[in-house]
Amino acid sequence: MRCSSPGKSVRRAASLLGGAALVLAGAQSAAAHHSFSMYDHARTLKLQGTVAQFEWSNPHGYIELATAEGGDAKRYSLETTGIPMMQRLGWTSKTVRIGDKLTAVFSPMRNGTPAGLLMEVITADGRTIPTGVPNPGSFARPD
Repeated sequence: MRCSSPGKSVRRAASLLGGAALVLAGAQSAAAHHSFSMYDHARTLKLQGTVAQFEWSNPHGYIELATAEGGDAKRYSLETTGIPMMQRLGWTSKTVRIGDKLTAVFSPMRNGTPAGLLMEVITADGRTIPTGVPNPGSFARPD
């Protein structure tokens, strides 16, 4: 394509470079974000405990849940979905507080470490609060 003035050529080249930079930035961002493949989609656990820590941060939040599973004290690190998704479901940075007793429904890590992807919490007063995990039907649900 032939441009009639040098100014148009420069603007066109700058526009093409800017578009290419946006495409590359998007690809890098998508590649940097992990999938949920590290979690065992065939198992979902339900565990009662006390919130030891609640991290309301991007790109994902975390709840550290202290349990007395089988008499042994153990802490589980439970990853949530993204903060914007949780906010759409009514979560705030004060929905869960350190010291709260709750039941966590989560998909455990495949490698057996005490961690997982948090699907929902059941509060002490019986409210069930989902975290907005994408495609929740791909995860087994507890009885």
